[in-house]
Amino acid sequence: PKQLEEFFDCQIFEVQSIDLDGDNKEEYIVAYGNGSFSGEENKGKYSNFSEIILLNSNFDKVATLVKAKDQFQQEKGTITNDYYCDLENVEYIDIDNDNVMEILVDTNVYEGVGVNIYKYQNEKISGKTDFNLEVMP
Repeated sequence: PKQLEEFFDCQIFEVQSIDLDGDNKEEYIVAYGNGSFSGEENKGKYSNFSEIILLNSNFDKVATLVKAKDQFQQEKGTITNDYYCDLENVEYIDIDNDNVMEILVDTNVYEGVGVNIYKYQNEKISGKTDFNLEVMP
């Protein structure tokens, strides 16, 4: 669809479709992002961004669920790569048995566990939107 064209040039671009609210129309969860390693001129800093957003069945943006900016992953004291929001951190479960799927997003918090829960019902989203992920301190 034309509404997704703005994401086609992104380094990260993933889409999942699911009928969240039981109206027989699929909503869309989109993860996208770009970034680059700036090398020695910027003292080895990463400059990146990514988001996971919810689109309704007409591909109109409902909300940004989570976003990350200038984040990276580190293993044993070494920077390994940019960190991007991706759909591997998203699950859909009807937690409260009301026939409306909740969206669970792993927030990858530093030295801990975090999950944000969202519900899309009656064309509205509930849960903490525009959540800034900070993978490293």
